[in-house]
Amino acid sequence: MNATIRSYAAGGGLIDALVEHQSEVHGLLAGIDGFHAYYALRTPDGGAVTISAYADAADTEASNAAAAERVRDNLPEFAASGPPQTTAGEVAVSF
Repeated sequence: MNATIRSYAAGGGLIDALVEHQSEVHGLLAGIDGFHAYYALRTPDGGAVTISAYADAADTEASNAAAAERVRDNLPEFAASGPPQTTAGEVAVSF
């Protein structure tokens, strides 16, 4: 299994937009082959961190591309602050 963590800049309300459009986000990310899980965290500084888990690295990359396109096309006010910091890799331990 592989996972990707995307950290978005503080402020701007991205997490509120994700909550508001939760069903669309679910449909987008769960529709990618190999989907296991998705989490969106509200950070203390008003930012957002998302965690996506997929079967393999190709699925994780597809998730990153889909997330970037979704933000760019549907939430341009958040895309203006630049891309998120992204970390991806093989899951070594899972409970």
